[in-house]
Amino acid sequence: MNSERTLRVTAVAAVVVIAGTILVACAPAAPPAPAPQVSGMPVGGLSQEALQAVRQYPQALLVAQFYRPFETGDGAVYDHIMQPGWIDVPRADGQQPGRDGLGMLIAASHTAMPNLRLHIDEIVVASDTVTVRSTLTGSQDGPFLGVAGTGRTIAFRTTDVHHVSGGLIASTDHLEDLFGAYQQITSR
Repeated sequence: MNSERTLRVTAVAAVVVIAGTILVACAPAAPPAPAPQVSGMPVGGLSQEALQAVRQYPQALLVAQFYRPFETGDGAVYDHIMQPGWIDVPRADGQQPGRDGLGMLIAASHTAMPNLRLHIDEIVVASDTVTVRSTLTGSQDGPFLGVAGTGRTIAFRTTDVHHVSGGLIASTDHLEDLFGAYQQITSR
């Protein structure tokens, strides 16, 4: 190259050579477009794959609404998305059956972690069976798993298998990594 100025521009960077010195100016990459919001979804968000399932399958949209009350503590939506005789497998110790029992459990969870956020990592739809993998994060500010509030931030995963019948959730089988959550609040 000669000592004259040479300017090369690409989509993301500009290279300028002045008197044999290479100067590189990188333009910041454009931020990704925000995922369009779908009403009633968790504030913690959905992965792109989960969002695609919600848009493609009505039963995925129905089931995704199940998770917002974990963040708000308000289970009123359950009257609209779950059958009156909804079955929860397994129920927590002392949890009453049905939607009302879940609502009480949600309120207690919200008290334990008022800033809880739930991110839906994956939704898999197979006919009327909808499986959801999610990650919950929050500060344990109140009693949780028999431990008084610690203020520690915890994260744990869940997997739920929802069975849809007649356009409503009929039952939910679930598994939470409560042992992992317990370790996080007790092992420091």
